[in-house]
Amino acid sequence: MTVLHILQASPTLCSSLESCQRLLGRHSGIIFIGDAVTTVQRGGQYEAKLKQMMNESSLYVLEPDLQARGLGTDRIIKGITAVDDTGFVRLTERYEVIQSWS
Repeated sequence: MTVLHILQASPTLCSSLESCQRLLGRHSGIIFIGDAVTTVQRGGQYEAKLKQMMNESSLYVLEPDLQARGLGTDRIIKGITAVDDTGFVRLTERYEVIQSWS
């Protein structure tokens, strides 16, 4: 079963990233939206953890939310795919189960 995990909150404010990581399966996906987009900054405190997660899962970030926070795609960790709103909808169609974390 494929699962798309939607992370909305900054990991500095809640433990959803750690909880999500424990439940990741092979071929899972994670999309960072809202305040969680700050997690995917290159050189940030979560870079090593996210690179490890990329070994088995696909990671995405919602580009409009990056832009809303003054971040560009040039500042995200290599290997994380930026998607627009249409891309986000396509991801929800591709995965069998959607798990939202707030």
